[in-house]
Amino acid sequence: FRKCRSGLSCGRHKCNQKCCLAAQLAKEHPSHYLTHRCQRTCGKLLDCKRHSCPNPCHSGKCPPCSHVLEDGLMCPCTKTAIPGPITCGRYKLPKCNHPCAKIRNTCGHKCRSKCHPGP
Repeated sequence: FRKCRSGLSCGRHKCNQKCCLAAQLAKEHPSHYLTHRCQRTCGKLLDCKRHSCPNPCHSGKCPPCSHVLEDGLMCPCTKTAIPGPITCGRYKLPKCNHPCAKIRNTCGHKCRSKCHPGP
């Protein structure tokens, strides 16, 4: 038997099943439109850049992140926060005007910028 190479409903994946029932039905009834439904988890990184899409694989944009952050959100220096619980995709990292407390890897001096993510 050959593998079915029909596109799935998500538009990203192919069927790859041997003895595919959907492909067989399509041959028997060519006028009948039959969609191969993708059963995989989407897994794309959501706009929050922290979590991946838990929905079944789909085409188009993913919904906003709905993970609940019990501890809220905190800036990198921890001096500015949005207390939890909050829904992840609805808030951005709080802007903080406190000085950065990080030590630079290149020279060993304190960073002179305001609080910021990253090194």
